[in-house]
Amino acid sequence: MGFSGGGQGALRLAFKYPALFSSVEGMSSAVDDNASNVAVNEPQLLAAMFNGDANAFGVQTANGQAKADVANIIASGLAIHMSVGSADALLSDNQLLDALLTSLGIPHDPLEVIPRGIHDPRTIFDIIGPTPFQFINAHFLDTPPAVTVSNLIATHGQSFASSSLFTASDPDGDAIAQYDFWNAGTGGAFPRQWPSARREAGQLCVGGTIGAEHIRQRLGCRHAVGSGQ
Repeated sequence: MGFSGGGQGALRLAFKYPALFSSVEGMSSAVDDNASNVAVNEPQLLAAMFNGDANAFGVQTANGQAKADVANIIASGLAIHMSVGSADALLSDNQLLDALLTSLGIPHDPLEVIPRGIHDPRTIFDIIGPTPFQFINAHFLDTPPAVTVSNLIATHGQSFASSSLFTASDPDGDAIAQYDFWNAGTGGAFPRQWPSARREAGQLCVGGTIGAEHIRQRLGCRHAVGSGQ
């Protein structure tokens, strides 16, 4: 997430490395410079960072990265939200980027135009409140599974259904692919890793104490990784 030049930077990096981020928020992003005008608008920057090559600059903008990495951006599922004030001089430039994403088929939220908004972060946050942070928070990945467990003391050689130890579900709807059990007591060992959830109803032969917290800590889900995360 970023504002003004930070918004341009956030969008550029998210479009260039979409697999590393789950979402991006560009606020009043300074997406006005491009290959056709950077020599006039930012001559010192162009000379110092791009050796005067306007085309090299253009590729590294948010607009340029969106064009260059369409397939990867779409495949990543990157959540994109942009906003700009109605009285911000960068409104038209953000509208152009919004239209570009639409023409490229890149899914994104419609550009949010903030009534009475100017190019000032304090003014913007006074109007919209914490909604940018709520957008980012809503797209964090890998919500932990919900697990209900009970402590169980078993004698050596005792068998019981593993399904009697706990119940688990994943808020994101992801399949639970592995159950990892640990022996917290001093009795005999038992299998530490179950490779498939299909074996949940199998039998375990254990000795010692299986602690509820050990099951809770070791239960794992296979989630899609995208982030900044």
